[in-house]
Amino acid sequence: MPRKCYIIILICLLSGTVIAQNYVYPEGSSVVTRIKLPTGYKRMKVRDHTTFFVFIQDLPLLPSGTPVMYAGNPSQPVAGKQPIGVVDMMLDDENLQQEPQSLMRLWAEYLFEQERYEDIRFHIRNGKPIAYDKWKEGVKGVVDRTAYWTKTPKDLKVYSTFRRYLNFVFKYSDFTTLQVDLRPLAASELMPGTVLLTGKDGSYAAVMVLDVATSERGEQLVVLARGGSPAQSIQVLQNNVKGSSPQSLQNLGPWFRVESDGKINIGDVTFTLDTDLYRF
Repeated sequence: MPRKCYIIILICLLSGTVIAQNYVYPEGSSVVTRIKLPTGYKRMKVRDHTTFFVFIQDLPLLPSGTPVMYAGNPSQPVAGKQPIGVVDMMLDDENLQQEPQSLMRLWAEYLFEQERYEDIRFHIRNGKPIAYDKWKEGVKGVVDRTAYWTKTPKDLKVYSTFRRYLNFVFKYSDFTTLQVDLRPLAASELMPGTVLLTGKDGSYAAVMVLDVATSERGEQLVVLARGGSPAQSIQVLQNNVKGSSPQSLQNLGPWFRVESDGKINIGDVTFTLDTDLYRF
């Protein structure tokens, strides 16, 4: 290959890296203030500022460069694999908030902030829905052959009470219980706060859509958050998906493409809007 071609490819690679970095304002303290829109795209907006949609777009992020907490310890930096940001929500000490529970946490935190205590409820593995406002009265049952009984303080407005409730449901929940608490959506209903969940051959994966941008031609990009197993911080994902040639590197920083067939490839898993889109 002529030397000139090598130089052109190198310029493409380097400029792509710069482009990816330009999609992030390191000083931004929330999803919408840290993530920049690509040229020619508009961010999806809504007028009602009390919605989960807006809560998700405004999620607070820890300072840029904060390491992901992984099983109680800060992760070691890996070149090209660090997230765009870490959501400012403390983990518990029991390794309970794994990938499905991370999405439950986001929904529950929104309802708690809105003081919609009666709407906070999640199913556990025995098929029973555990409602927050009833939990204080004590819940009896058996899950995985283990009997349990809960009795908690009556003040549901106290955050520590809320976190104890979440630890309880997290202990007895998984991807299958998460799916019970979600309702399927049409591909056209993609928006911040929706969930992408797939479970092909029993291998589950789930992410939360944090932001959606659309071009004048109708092309869509999304920003995604994900937890992990064992328990780790909720992260705003970095797009490291590569194309088949240097020129097709996506280089979109936090943005993932919604392909024309409705597929979203995040590297280790591909979601399909027609079958994998849900909301709480």
